[in-house]
Amino acid sequence: MAADGDPILEGLFRTEAVQVSPADAPFWYTSGKFGPYYVNTHYLLGGRKAAEEMLAAIDAAVADKVSCPGVLLPKFRAAYRMNATYRTTIDALCDAARAISARTPIGGVSGGERRDWYFSLMMAEILGLPHVSLFKDGSAVRTEPGSTPRILLAGALSGVRVLHVVDIVTEASSYVRAWIPFLQSLGAVFEDTLSVVDRDQGGSEVLSAHAVRLHSLARITPDLFRAAATAGLIARDQYEMIVGFTKDPDGFSKSFLATHPGFLERTLDAGGKNAEKARLGIEKGLYA
Repeated sequence: MAADGDPILEGLFRTEAVQVSPADAPFWYTSGKFGPYYVNTHYLLGGRKAAEEMLAAIDAAVADKVSCPGVLLPKFRAAYRMNATYRTTIDALCDAARAISARTPIGGVSGGERRDWYFSLMMAEILGLPHVSLFKDGSAVRTEPGSTPRILLAGALSGVRVLHVVDIVTEASSYVRAWIPFLQSLGAVFEDTLSVVDRDQGGSEVLSAHAVRLHSLARITPDLFRAAATAGLIARDQYEMIVGFTKDPDGFSKSFLATHPGFLERTLDAGGKNAEKARLGIEKGLYA
């Protein structure tokens, strides 16, 4: 886990991959709740602009699944050369993968459409392993140096131990819905997964119930934010707000509104997406 003095910790906050709100203006979430931080792990590529440009490139490339990984990999190589934060993150992931493989040798790296590819493609190249690109429609493409990319059919990875790499784990719903059944249909042995960030919201337990071990560079816990406060990456009042949110996420909204009268009304008056989220929260009775 990232700790004070760890370059991963600095990278998460400097690039706003973990973004903390001002203490008096928490972020609105699509659920109608609001809270003190957002996690956009793909910003580790080099910040918001670089990450969003890459996302647009991915959206354009997925139209041709076979060529998609080959189109994207040079872009990730360039980012790896040019951006120290991204390079540090990839190197840390590779070190973690080597440690996993030392116990149980890995035969391939997989990543799911779209943000997982920010990390899995470069890792596979550096580790000298085949990469399995998993698409949302259930198709998969295998790429490796010296071989022609190919669509994988059912059972094509029979007996191959695959390390699935993701940008973030929350409740592991995408694993249960997609990545576990996809890899199982290919015949892969899937016992370990590696994430940049674990939001510590039950995903590890869900994966364990499916016989998958979760390994992460950083976990979103009070310890992470305490280290960030100690390092001067966030202010003390931001840290205290996060502690309150962590203790009782469901009660945070009610408590915040009680100590910040007018916040909800100002949000509604301002209009836009945040007002829509606030109205959703009112309809759900989240603030009563």
